Amino acid sequence: HRLRRAAVGPGVPVLATLDLHCNVVWEMAKHADMLCGFVTNPHVDQAERGAECAAVMRAMLGGMRPRMAFAKLPFIPPATSQNTASGPYADAIAYGRRFLDHEVLNVSLVTGFSRGDTPKNGLSVMVTTRTDPRRAQEVAADIAAWVWSTRAKWVANLTSLADATRMALE
Repeated sequence: HRLRRAAVGPGVPVLATLDLHCNVVWEMAKHADMLCGFVTNPHVDQAERGAECAAVMRAMLGGMRPRMAFAKLPFIPPATSQNTASGPYADAIAYGRRFLDHEVLNVSLVTGFSRGDTPKNGLSVMVTTRTDPRRAQEVAADIAAWVWSTRAKWVANLTSLADATRMALE
């Protein structure tokens, strides 16, 4: 990430769309102008996220310098709670997107890859504003705190193997 920024320099826009299972690290956020996570699972909004990045890049080429804040939560939501149509992930995305306005350009929440065994794993919040780094940080902190307060909802109550076997035999 540092090498990419070093290769293009400080004045060249660096934006990326991210799969919502992406493992994001501070270095990625530090060296990018905007990281834009998919909003849907299954991933059917790639074109919309690409268009969102393109619009921000166009504004950057016209002089805008967005500011991004990053927050990392110390938990990895299980795959069973990563539905974006309903459930805790859908609620988290809706909570975050309510901050979108003229100043807040993008709010992205990515859960990390739940089956990845890496210290980089975990739920990440990225907030990009037009110009205000303080607003980006405040919104990212608010969303992260809200998601953390709902962490118990992300745990799925699955049928035990014994119960599943019994049910199959019946």
